Amino acid sequence: MAVYNNNTGPGLGSVGSYQVSGKPFAQTVTSSPVTFPSVTRWVKIINLHNADTNVGFSSAGVGGSNYFTVKQDTQTEPLELKVTELHFSVTNAAITVVAGLTGIDVGEIDDNWSGEPGVG
Repeated sequence: MAVYNNNTGPGLGSVGSYQVSGKPFAQTVTSSPVTFPSVTRWVKIINLHNADTNVGFSSAGVGGSNYFTVKQDTQTEPLELKVTELHFSVTNAAITVVAGLTGIDVGEIDDNWSGEPGVG
């Protein structure tokens, strides 16, 4: 007799996962990428490094033209992004990533959108 397991978690379209506060996450960037334990609700990058840093969603993006720049001694506003990792052109103890995490498993996003238009 077949057994059906109907125990599924929230997915990318789970609106409630983005309406509640996120589980806190903070990490100093010492290597790239920064990998999140679950899908993010929002991310914020604090760059206190003495140089600008490029931030992307794949190594190809940061190495190519699919990235955004966080100027030295600045920080982003909270960016509402569904990602599982961030890639950096510079890794330094003066760059910090803060995020709010959902309860959505990282397996819900294939390779953090790598290969998608605008991601690289």
